[in-house]
Amino acid sequence: MMIVTTTGYIVACIGPFMSDFNNNDAAIMKDILLRNTDHILSWPKEHDILVVDRGCRDSIGVMKALGLEAAMPTFLDGRRQFSAEEANESRCITKIRWVVEA
Repeated sequence: MMIVTTTGYIVACIGPFMSDFNNNDAAIMKDILLRNTDHILSWPKEHDILVVDRGCRDSIGVMKALGLEAAMPTFLDGRRQFSAEEANESRCITKIRWVVEA
């Protein structure tokens, strides 16, 4: 798992991890956070936001329980369109993720 800043700077490369049905991105992220691998919980400062992709959806609860704020592109959940606020937030997250993945 790669830990990358919003400018594309690679902070850490943690792994390798065996990936299967039970050991997906969310499970790996939970494991990293709960074991505090590489003292990762000391890295974020107050008001920092962790930008994650939808693969980490199931680890958002652990992040919140640890006092971390996470942002992820939203889902429509059966609706036809997002509210203006949801759409703008999702666009911002997508732009940040594009810089990281490019």
